Amino acid sequence: MTAYPSVGELLPNCDVLILAIPLSTETKHIINAHSLYLLPQGARIVNIGRGALIDTAALLAALDDGHISVAGFDVYECEPDLPDGFADRWEGYHSAAAYWVRNCRGPHRS
Repeated sequence: MTAYPSVGELLPNCDVLILAIPLSTETKHIINAHSLYLLPQGARIVNIGRGALIDTAALLAALDDGHISVAGFDVYECEPDLPDGFADRWEGYHSAAAYWVRNCRGPHRS
């Protein structure tokens, strides 16, 4: 196992990033536009921590341009309201988590 001294040094080595950390002032938007593009092309993200760990607008942009291939959530930033740009991506699904895992593949959606 390799220990990384910072998140910035860890992210380029993550094909799959699973967030399971508490929300604090230090961790809010720990995954933002900058950190998303430190991940390798096609990386996958799963958030089982708190919704505000991820900047939703930045994630949607990274999904749309294909940099992030899949994102799965059991929480999202604005609960119980849906974030902007979210509803049109999960129409017909009963849970956002089911939608994200099955269908968010940016321009490579099947």
